[in-house]
Amino acid sequence: MNHIEVNNINKEMPADLESLRLMFENGTATEDAVLTLLKKEIKVMMFKIVQNLYYIMNDHPINRARSMLSAGFNNPETLRDYYNIMLAKNSAASKIKKQINSVKDSTSIFDDYRKSADNFAGYLSGALDFTSCAVILIEQGDLKKNQAYLKLLTQNLNYMTTALEKSSRYIKCWENYGDDYVSMFDLIKVFFGESAELIKKMVDEIRKDNQKEKEKIIEAQKPVAPVRVVKIEQDEKTKARLSAIKEANDLYERFQVDFMRDLEKEISMMNRDMYEALIDKVEKFLKKFPMPLSSDVSLGMAVEAHSQINKFIDAVHYISQNTYTPVVFGR
Repeated sequence: MNHIEVNNINKEMPADLESLRLMFENGTATEDAVLTLLKKEIKVMMFKIVQNLYYIMNDHPINRARSMLSAGFNNPETLRDYYNIMLAKNSAASKIKKQINSVKDSTSIFDDYRKSADNFAGYLSGALDFTSCAVILIEQGDLKKNQAYLKLLTQNLNYMTTALEKSSRYIKCWENYGDDYVSMFDLIKVFFGESAELIKKMVDEIRKDNQKEKEKIIEAQKPVAPVRVVKIEQDEKTKARLSAIKEANDLYERFQVDFMRDLEKEISMMNRDMYEALIDKVEKFLKKFPMPLSSDVSLGMAVEAHSQINKFIDAVHYISQNTYTPVVFGR
């Protein structure tokens, strides 16, 4: 199977890309319209990247082993096909590794073969993790509601970055097998990184627009306050209440900028449950405490919000301390 030039991916959708650009420029970028085009672009991007990851893997000499030849089927057509083949080959590669490690042979030729098998298994593990996320994004694209899909998209882009980093630790050995596989992989990694950042910016724009719409609705629903004389000087209780509101708002901004962004960059494939549990808690918190807090909330509400945010920060520290990326040879 010939590999697909990653540079040509965007050439297949010039109309879609131009439509996205114009929508953001002229202010017509509605959530439904952007997501419809974004899902189409993601589908093409994921398919072509997985094809290239598979092409690199398939040309490795370890695939000539009998157990590898019988793992999977030929002519994959869908992302699920590629995933199933990789899954079968990953299982076979794990068995080969166990067989090699059981042989007591210290010759240089056998040692080279052992290293080659280790590198293949390591690369395939990362490629399999990436493809698993790609399958989820494509198959869930039409099933999830918009906000749920945006959450799923952001999480999986982070997982996929980690997966490519895992594979990159093993790609060097491909230099021994003729074609310039290392450069091909580096191109895939750069292309995905740039595309992921662009997608995240679009997601941020959608969320900002949604927040503005919510604020407009809330503002329109607020009762008109009667005209009254306002004292120029605030009493001590009012000062304490406004100070508590400011402290809570400042701490939440710090939580978003200094803690959550860092956590999204380092979250590993093994921390999905803890990470998603934290996100769910934050979402429930925001329903009760719309952030930033308005100046008319009570002192007790401001103090409670401040306390909850501190607990979220402690949770981020705990998740970060328990973040790790193990090397897995079998699934």
